[in-house]
Amino acid sequence: MSKAPIRRVTAIIVGLLLVGGLLSGCQVAHLPNTKIAATDESRAIYKVVMAYQAAMETRDPDTLMSLVSSRYYENRGTTETDKDDYGYDKLKELVSQQLTANVIAVRYQILLTAIAVDGESATADYEYRAQFKFVEGGQEGWSQRNDFNRIELTREDEGWKIIAGL
Repeated sequence: MSKAPIRRVTAIIVGLLLVGGLLSGCQVAHLPNTKIAATDESRAIYKVVMAYQAAMETRDPDTLMSLVSSRYYENRGTTETDKDDYGYDKLKELVSQQLTANVIAVRYQILLTAIAVDGESATADYEYRAQFKFVEGGQEGWSQRNDFNRIELTREDEGWKIIAGL
């Protein structure tokens, strides 16, 4: 075989490798363990969601409430009645009771699936797997949940705060 075809094949291979290397260098960075593009906004929201996860696992109601806006409002998904609606003060009471009363340990995993930002508002969609070790009537046991949820956030002076969805 003459040297010309070998050079041509070598040039094609080198060209493909260079194009492949250039294309792989243009990939968008993603938030850890997600397919969500890592932008300044998505990183800030990701930090809030991960701080929420950590506060749940450490059963730290003060840290959890520091992530929440004083304008928090929850309608519990019911629009036909407001009897089950509550705001910041009731949330604080519920969080404190639920994380400290009979709960001994929490395992809380969040798989963030989407973040959407619209001006001063944002949403973070995720799947969660929660396991709670509790004591009731002197007996220890585990309870678990697996579901999807959406946290709503608002931009405030100190950054993104949770305004609904806990």
